[in-house]
Amino acid sequence: MKKIRQFMTLMLVFVTFLVPALSVNAQDSDVYDKIVEANSKIESQAGNFDTMVNLISPSDEMDVSYNIHGDYQIQAEPFAMKMVLTVTDEATGETKQIDITHVDGYTYVYNGQEWSVIKEDTSSIINETNKTLSDSQDSQVIKDLMQVSETDETYKLTADLSKADFSSYFDEIDLQGQVIDQVKKGIEEAGDLGEEGEMVKELVVSLFEKVDWNQLATDILHALGQLEVDYDKENYLLKSLSFGSETSLKTVLGQLLTAYEDLSGEELIADDTDMAINYHFALEVTEYNGSYDIQKPEDAPSYEEYRSSYGMESSEESEESMEDSNEEDSTQDQASDADQEETSESAE
Repeated sequence: MKKIRQFMTLMLVFVTFLVPALSVNAQDSDVYDKIVEANSKIESQAGNFDTMVNLISPSDEMDVSYNIHGDYQIQAEPFAMKMVLTVTDEATGETKQIDITHVDGYTYVYNGQEWSVIKEDTSSIINETNKTLSDSQDSQVIKDLMQVSETDETYKLTADLSKADFSSYFDEIDLQGQVIDQVKKGIEEAGDLGEEGEMVKELVVSLFEKVDWNQLATDILHALGQLEVDYDKENYLLKSLSFGSETSLKTVLGQLLTAYEDLSGEELIADDTDMAINYHFALEVTEYNGSYDIQKPEDAPSYEEYRSSYGMESSEESEESMEDSNEEDSTQDQASDADQEETSESAE
């Protein structure tokens, strides 16, 4: 469920605030300039989306099929989001509701039984990405990415992401360095997790340093397949968006799997056990610039309470504990040295 939350959050951020910026360098500059200008003035929006995900194993014994419906409200400044997901397991008909609220740099998730709280600086991610896209106007990948057509009511932008070359773009933003920095920052914030936890943290850093993140990001974008975006002809605002593809687990996550196999010497997914992935995502915007009261849920614990309930020590507490321990060791060493000097003088 955590992966579903992360995926939906990223998709909403992408389609509501980043997709318009991708359009600036396409061939019809007048249309695209108006799209970028109109969407840059958005203060908030609401809408809904549907996602279909099928994972198909070669033996048909581990097939998984989910439909995910979401309703959302999202505001740009300061960034805040409220989302309700209804996840349906197609095999059993079982449904589950997940409530997600992001406000003041924290994401609160309730799965119907318990809360989880994640510290995420989404605003800075959006600002940095928008700045990077704005500064990358000479990038050939963005220039060639989108094609425009029109109907009576909309401008339609289409792109075949499966064939786009993103390598120069990711080199420009130093994705590799940014990912490693974020991983190390997250590990520091995790604090002291005990001997076993420390071994896991070292393994994670070693694994992530082996991954070619530029290629992994390219593989993930390729997996989005055919992208279609509709903008209203009257106001140039985003109306709807969809993408979908047929791929496989090894195709999308090949870089991670290869890094793990190099590190451990074990093959996680063999060719004859690879799972096919079929999915489709469709979003519709139903309102712009509404007034939404997005606040921390009353029943949700604070970030500190959540960490405390799981016995997690913050990085600050860990550092203080380490400093106290070092001071105590220093005091003991000084006392030991003094005792030795006393003993030496007595002997003399």
